Amino acid sequence: GRTNMWDAWLGFNISHGLGALFFGLICIGAGVFADTLALPKATLLIPVLVGVIYFVLAIRFWFRIPAVGIASATGLLFMGWVLY
Repeated sequence: GRTNMWDAWLGFNISHGLGALFFGLICIGAGVFADTLALPKATLLIPVLVGVIYFVLAIRFWFRIPAVGIASATGLLFMGWVLY
């Protein structure tokens, strides 16, 4: 019944993977329903800021390929925010 390192590692990766997945789904939903939701422009800057946080984490702790993907996704979120 005790937690071991493997279970803690799996729990950490699964929980953070689900967090990234739900963040992506929220971004997609905001993009699809942006006209019907009438969100203020400042609210749509939140996903950009979250993307910047993920990018900083990727640069510090992860490999190059996730950092490149996160940087491009954050750049696209920012361009979408500018064009909104």
